[in-house]
Amino acid sequence: MAVALLVAVAAIVAIAAVVVTSSHGGDDAPVERKYMTDLTDSGKVYSADGGDYKVMTSTYTNPLMPEAKLQFYYSDGYFAKDPKEYDEHLASMTLVMASTGFGTNGGYSDLSSVVREFFDVIGCGDVHVNSMFDTKPGEDTIGVAMAQKKITVGGTEKTLVPVVMRSANYDLEWVSNFTVGTEGESEGFASAATQVMDELIGYMKDCGIDGDSENVLFWISGYSRGAATSNLVAKRVVDMFDNKGDRTFCYTFEAPTPGLDSMMRDGCDYGCIHNVFDRRDIVTLVPPTEYGFKHYGIDHFVPGLQASTVYEYVDTVEYAGETTTVTTEVDNFDSWATPVYPLWDEYEKRLWDTFHMKDHAKFQKSVLKRDTTTEKLEDDVDIREFLWDMIHDLLEWTGTDRQTYASGDLNLQGCMQKIMHYFNDGGKMPSRTPFDLALILMLGSDPGLTGDEMARVVDTISKGVDKTTLQGWGLSEEEAEFLAKFVVTFAYNDYSKTFAETGIRGYIYIGTLAGGLESIYEYHMPFYLFSWLMTYDDYYA
Repeated sequence: MAVALLVAVAAIVAIAAVVVTSSHGGDDAPVERKYMTDLTDSGKVYSADGGDYKVMTSTYTNPLMPEAKLQFYYSDGYFAKDPKEYDEHLASMTLVMASTGFGTNGGYSDLSSVVREFFDVIGCGDVHVNSMFDTKPGEDTIGVAMAQKKITVGGTEKTLVPVVMRSANYDLEWVSNFTVGTEGESEGFASAATQVMDELIGYMKDCGIDGDSENVLFWISGYSRGAATSNLVAKRVVDMFDNKGDRTFCYTFEAPTPGLDSMMRDGCDYGCIHNVFDRRDIVTLVPPTEYGFKHYGIDHFVPGLQASTVYEYVDTVEYAGETTTVTTEVDNFDSWATPVYPLWDEYEKRLWDTFHMKDHAKFQKSVLKRDTTTEKLEDDVDIREFLWDMIHDLLEWTGTDRQTYASGDLNLQGCMQKIMHYFNDGGKMPSRTPFDLALILMLGSDPGLTGDEMARVVDTISKGVDKTTLQGWGLSEEEAEFLAKFVVTFAYNDYSKTFAETGIRGYIYIGTLAGGLESIYEYHMPFYLFSWLMTYDDYYA
């Protein structure tokens, strides 16, 4: 994956944000109630499979979101429906479950206390939390918690197995997020999924749970990194235990794209995996689809068209030899428009304010002024279209593919791993942001340069970029020089391609990204998704 984009994603998301059982058999120790109240009857009824099921409610305050005190609504009846049918009530409930994987601010030994309390409140037993959930994360670790609950749906007793991934407090796991590898599923997420499956299989064996039984149901979720891992885990559960996907209930939230078409098995239906995300969130577009990556299952977008809908309409498609449903994004343009900054004065100000340019006077002189009275750019753009186009052009302009990223002579993957290690192992965000490394970017040259001339200009400019910070992050002098040139190449094209050629969309990628940085960061935050899903769920009306 292209480093400029990855550093931007890292900068955006990194801002955001006890007892460990010794065996897989589970732990039913008393749980102190800190964040949730006991379930009480909500007075609501959930109808499914010809029966009516009581809906219970609890008040929940997430320790990482104390201002987001809310109710949640739980019912065993949620698991009486076909998992391939999107359910707004189960989506809201599962987002709450995923958020219990955020942990607390109380230190590593206390991280699993929230998910333990959640399992206790909804009536689960045999709680198992892996050792990594409550210890300082490493580069390739994953925290996961699971339990079991006996429920009766459709007149039959079933065993529900909820599985929750750690979904915040990642620390050095950030390194793994940027480990894509040269083949197969995105390597870092795939490694995490393998660890979770080992825990799950061991847990079921110790608890005597037969995953092949028609009476065993899986409920799987996570957020962000935890969501990407959940996507892969649910896919593997379907592959191993549930080919038809009629016993696996998986909702992921704001997930990166970890899967590949080539890894999907014939005869398996992954329509039970529902990926719910704000379509303005850049995290859900990486690793790039142009590397072949995707979400397994069905993507559901918010904002929706109106209350009680997450999508405008449902199409039927052929999937694994059978007809299944797939949601289609709504055309509600105003909900996710972001301004483009076409005027040079505004663009310059945005860059100066956002990236703390060292030499403002030099920067001003290097900007080629435009006649803004005759040039008309778009007033605003669809954010997802903008982000996708930026990724596409970034890869094209810098000549980067998956192999180049993961195993080139100076592999970009290694650079990103070093940078993430620095950020998450005691290092502090430098006063100059990651983007600022090469944003002495208006090169002050004729945009009509030939390819060879452009290469010489890029080489000259990149040599003048301050590479001390990069080397402070652990990169070698050679790697720092290479990375600086890489980012400058994108900056040059962002300038010259936008204004020198006809038919260009009119984006100023870096200026628009700078102007919308705060909003783009916010779109990955759970506050937004909570708000949207509660709006669509009439239990909250």
